[in-house]
Amino acid sequence: MITACGSQRVRYKDISGSYYSQGKNHGFRYQYLLTLNKDSTFSFSIKSQDANPNCNGEWEITNNKFIILKCEEASFLKTISNGYMDGEYEIIIVNQNKLKYQDIKLRRTNKPSVKLDM
Repeated sequence: MITACGSQRVRYKDISGSYYSQGKNHGFRYQYLLTLNKDSTFSFSIKSQDANPNCNGEWEITNNKFIILKCEEASFLKTISNGYMDGEYEIIIVNQNKLKYQDIKLRRTNKPSVKLDM
């Protein structure tokens, strides 16, 4: 089991995988999908009523309790679309099967690829 205490180290191979959440907030449905690859790359997608922002990049574990997502630079056309995410995002490691992004709890999914549908 992975914990965030200082006595145990979170390993990339243990935390890598796909994490998913769906729900409703302020009357709008949403879906989140985060895939952390063992090679330290990731893909992160958020789907809501009128938008589907996403990014790819590299991730790292910091302080044995956070995952930092660093989005790669996007083309100009992508930056002016509603599907653009940039910068860094902080994910809290709750345990090996659960992560937290802002107020959203992402749970590990065993499905090889989850499709974001509305």
